[in-house]
Amino acid sequence: MKTEKADLDGQMNLFEVLNDDETNEIDVDEPEAKKEPEAEEQKEDYYPIHRKAKDMAVVMHKVFSDILDHEKVVLAYLDYNVVYYKPEKEEAKALQFQTAKLAVDYYINLIDELRNNEMLIEEEGDFQLEDV
Repeated sequence: MKTEKADLDGQMNLFEVLNDDETNEIDVDEPEAKKEPEAEEQKEDYYPIHRKAKDMAVVMHKVFSDILDHEKVVLAYLDYNVVYYKPEKEEAKALQFQTAKLAVDYYINLIDELRNNEMLIEEEGDFQLEDV
């Protein structure tokens, strides 16, 4: 059985790398050629949608009320990849995510932020979705 030796030109010898030989030091300050560009087109995980909220199925929701002026903040998870958010005194927003996991993560993070706001009380109550 005949074996051929593979061409290893351009590859580093593992023994040279592991050997503390000063002649074979690797320059760690040298930029790697395979680094991913940081500022190049990074796609967003979501995009705004303009659909009637009443046409979407509400999967989960939370309602918060402001202690002072009783304005409601509504947060809802719709159609398994849409997060609806109606901050007090602002227009409603709906963001459609590429995956359900991304939408749930965003929804949970918003709930945590609202729960940490000392001026808001989580309540069990009726809510109405506004069209976006």
